[in-house]
Amino acid sequence: MMLVIGKNNCPACENTKTLLKRKNIPYEYISITSGDSVKDEFWTNFLIDTLKVRSVPQVFQLIGDYNSVQSMVITHEFGD
Repeated sequence: MMLVIGKNNCPACENTKTLLKRKNIPYEYISITSGDSVKDEFWTNFLIDTLKVRSVPQVFQLIGDYNSVQSMVITHEFGD
């Protein structure tokens, strides 16, 4: 599962969603321009203050619980 954070009227965001759909990759989309000021501010602050990024889309692979992470570490599916 992927998490895509984007905004309205963003061609790169639309292209990202189209690519994921075409490849049948499940994703959740969060818009930082949804009109919900509390939600938009939270996600904008997360991107800028926490991750230090200012561009969208930002795409994250959601791994899952501890067992999923452990399995990825054991099989070296993550970088060191």
